[in-house]
Amino acid sequence: MVLRWLALGVLAGCTTTRAPMPEPPTGLTTVAVAPVVNATGDELVVSGDNFVAKMLKRPKRTVADALRDELKSALRRQGFSVADAGAVPTLRVTLRHFEPDLPQLTWISVAVEATLGTADAPPQWTAERSRWLVDVRGAPTLAAAYETAAQNVARALVDGWQPAK
Repeated sequence: MVLRWLALGVLAGCTTTRAPMPEPPTGLTTVAVAPVVNATGDELVVSGDNFVAKMLKRPKRTVADALRDELKSALRRQGFSVADAGAVPTLRVTLRHFEPDLPQLTWISVAVEATLGTADAPPQWTAERSRWLVDVRGAPTLAAAYETAAQNVARALVDGWQPAK
């Protein structure tokens, strides 16, 4: 009996609930997405870094590139105009941690910080998530897992955002 309660206590201590993202920003119609900062210490290459790609002069694509592209796509799907830069609020994202559970490839552990604002004012919106296990089950390769994780992170960051009418 004691062993059963001990096991339940250990299991309860191991579970984590994912904190929800902060309330979405309001009053926006146009958003710029800055290049994603990779502060992980790893290149996180998705494609273009092998011998053949270099010979064919294919560009290198990283998780930071994929995440930025996915953020732009998600915002457009939700009805926002997406600008390259200018005097519009800019979404800035920093990857602090991005590590797959090799060799299983069922999730990628992610830590991310995001802010939305203009250069001359305090941020309108901020979000931070650490120890985030992003599901990538079914990805056949590490590159595919990286792309899937970038899609899932982008969708979660801007989930619920709606343009002003």
